Amino acid sequence: MSRRDLSMLDQIDRKILAVLQQDGRIANADLAKRINLSPTPTLEQVKRLERDGFIERYAALLNPEKMQAATTAFVEVALERTTEDVLERFAEAARKAPKR
Repeated sequence: MSRRDLSMLDQIDRKILAVLQQDGRIANADLAKRINLSPTPTLEQVKRLERDGFIERYAALLNPEKMQAATTAFVEVALERTTEDVLERFAEAARKAPKR
């Protein structure tokens, strides 16, 4: 098993990786057309990229809205002073921050 590093990827490898990042379920024939290579060498290169660890796995990206998934983030804020007026101004700025 040959292990290649990033510097050994050619333009075809990079094109394959770019397309697969956008659509991991693309059919090999369609991938071959997108990278202007015939299907057999395309499949061989994809298998080599998998074997060499450049492609770890394939995954589905779920729509968080459809999944009704909430996001929780913990944020640490350091203020130079913690006087009442500074804390009030910070709280007001946080309330006015755009919501996503």
